[in-house]
Amino acid sequence: MDTDLIGVSANQDFTLRNLPGRAAAGPGLLVSNAVRSFDIDGPVEPERLHRAVNAVVARHESLRTGFVQRDGDWHGLVHIDPPTVFLAVADLTVLPPEQARAEADRHVALIADEPFAPDAPSQIRVGLITVTPRAHRLVIATSHLISDFYSLQVVVSELSAVYNGHEAGLSEPVPFSHYLQQHQKALANGGFDDTIAFWREKLRTTGVMPSLPLKIDKAPGTDLPDATAGSARVEFPPGLDRRLDEFITGGGATFFTAMLTATTTALHPHVDGDDLSLLLPVAGRPRGTDDALIGWLAHSVVCTLHLDGDPALADVVDQARTTARDILAHQGLSHHYLKHVLTPEEGGRPRSRFGVKFNVLANPAPLLLGEATGVDFIAEQARVPKNELVIAAVRHPDNPFLLAYYENERFDHADITDLLTRAVTNLAALIAEPGRRLSALR
Repeated sequence: MDTDLIGVSANQDFTLRNLPGRAAAGPGLLVSNAVRSFDIDGPVEPERLHRAVNAVVARHESLRTGFVQRDGDWHGLVHIDPPTVFLAVADLTVLPPEQARAEADRHVALIADEPFAPDAPSQIRVGLITVTPRAHRLVIATSHLISDFYSLQVVVSELSAVYNGHEAGLSEPVPFSHYLQQHQKALANGGFDDTIAFWREKLRTTGVMPSLPLKIDKAPGTDLPDATAGSARVEFPPGLDRRLDEFITGGGATFFTAMLTATTTALHPHVDGDDLSLLLPVAGRPRGTDDALIGWLAHSVVCTLHLDGDPALADVVDQARTTARDILAHQGLSHHYLKHVLTPEEGGRPRSRFGVKFNVLANPAPLLLGEATGVDFIAEQARVPKNELVIAAVRHPDNPFLLAYYENERFDHADITDLLTRAVTNLAALIAEPGRRLSALR
């Protein structure tokens, strides 16, 4: 099979060098998967879907790339002849409805969570689980080495187009190797000097991966290698989503800045001090590549909000808006690269710090397969977020909610649920009375 050897990004290099069992490994790291799962209403043709999946794989270099180590360095191995990706099919229509749904959940988890071998010729798997003749689950999982959530949106969009016979209208794909070459050229020519200077100043006090210890942590300052994953979910009370939409329309905030304000002010009583540094996932994508590039470009950046001086909620929103604007203007370098540049003495090793990651999940365009329509199914399952509390604000079309993933041995479910409930309460306060002071929330 013909292959091409290409370079790897800072994200890929860091992760590959720290895989469990390798000589250079620090604390054990697993390569997690990027996953999209859909509830589909309508008839689906498995063979047609299988052909569409492989057509998308053939279009994109990343989807047919494995990883090999040569002379101590990692490289991407692109397969010129696309490997066949098999569609995992499960027909559960013979089971009673309740049992079929439970079995579908189990199949989704198996497809979504099974790790990929780095040297596998393809780092994508797709499964179709049929619950009734018109009700299906479709799950798409890729290794984070070759894709992120933004890239999966490209996969989903193209899968819809190819399945429906519209492949000719797709944009010309951008090979990941081409992106890497352009990125390296920009680095060599000083194209990211402003970004490096920005983060050097921004991270002077927090570090590249800041710590945010919480008072509700039952195991502060310790690693929990055998921890299990827990999750908590708090939905918006009736009417709050409508009031939030009106608040956003009136210019009071965006969904992101409103939810970041609500979450940060809810965390504030649980930390020492008034400076809260959270990790925010960003796309990290060059302009003009959103619909054509598949690769792992997303990464986390530090967002620090200062809550000293008893600010009004509206002031926190303004601070969140300004901070987010500056971050998005300087998102082109991953934190793994910045870590090598700004803290070379650490040698790129992972550090054991506890942090809080905040993310916003907005339901993207649905998956369209002929007459069938698929909407995102958000499962409350995740790998253990090592040394992290992950909080996601989900803008679901039926009703938004807050979702948290955490280590069971570190946090009590009741404490995390209380934290999310407080964030929703603070959101309601922001909408009703933007001038309310932080001290009035307690």
